[in-house]
Amino acid sequence: MTSTGSRLDRISVDPEIVHGKPVIRGTRVTVQVSSNCSPRARPSTSFCRNTTN
Repeated sequence: MTSTGSRLDRISVDPEIVHGKPVIRGTRVTVQVSSNCSPRARPSTSFCRNTTN
């Protein structure tokens, strides 16, 4: 398991990217979309289906 600090290093917030929503650093994938793909959640979007295989 990773520490909280290292997980937060993977998140960035920039008003110029996705209207300032938190994203996975280096992408435009929002943390909200990413968290919806957790193993406990049912993958409902094509993003989740394509990234969890």
